[in-house]
Order: sequence, then structure tokens, then C-alpha cells
Amino acid sequence: MATILTLIATSILILGTARDHLFGLALPPGSAVPDLVFYAAGALIGAAGGALLAAARTLLIDQAAGRVPMTEAFGLYALAGKATAFLGPLLIGAVTAATGSQTLGISPVILLFAAGLFLLRSVKTGAGALP
Repeated sequence: MATILTLIATSILILGTARDHLFGLALPPGSAVPDLVFYAAGALIGAAGGALLAAARTLLIDQAAGRVPMTEAFGLYALAGKATAFLGPLLIGAVTAATGSQTLGISPVILLFAAGLFLLRSVKTGAGALP
């Protein structure tokens, strides 16, 4: 959950950053602040994204252990990823086309992360997992 929250916060940081302002605060021409913010955002996305993938695989093992063969569980995990890989780019393209803004085009990512966080809340782990 912490990595998803980090990705949501980073996405909001990216949405609030432009060459001439940071969350509505004007920046002087030629300011290095936007560049530094984007470098930091890239580092946060890399760190949180990698940790999120590792945590997802660990959670899959926790959920599938003793219930289904691991190859079946990881096969379904891979299939689900491939089957939904179009969703993010499709939403980004649709919002970008509708608003005419590449910045606002990124906003569906926040909604996808929030949906994942909402769904993750209902997952039982450890002793609370289904038999």
C-alpha cells in the first residue's frame, strides 16, 4: 500500500509541475526546479514501481501457496498483466485527446493507482487469508 501511495503522490507531483510553475507558484524563467522535480519523480517512480512489482509477486505467492500450482498462479498473473496492458495507454490517450493537454493526460494513472489501492484493501493475507 505504501508503494501505491508513493506512486499516487508522485503522479500528483508531476501534474503540479510545469516549466513555469510548481503547484501554481510562479518560477523564474530558466529555473532548474522543474528539472530537479522531474528527476526526483523519476527516482521515486523507479523505487516505488520496483518495490510494488516485488510486493505483488510476494503477495501472489502468499495467496496461492497450497491452493493452486505456482506455475498456474504466475501464468494467470502474467496473462492478467498482458490482458490489461492496453488500459493505461488507452485512458491517457483519451484524456489527452479530450483535454488537449499532455499534463492532464496523465491523470488517469492516479485513478488506476487509486482503484488498485481500493481493491488491495480487501485482500486478506497471512492468517486472515481464505483457506
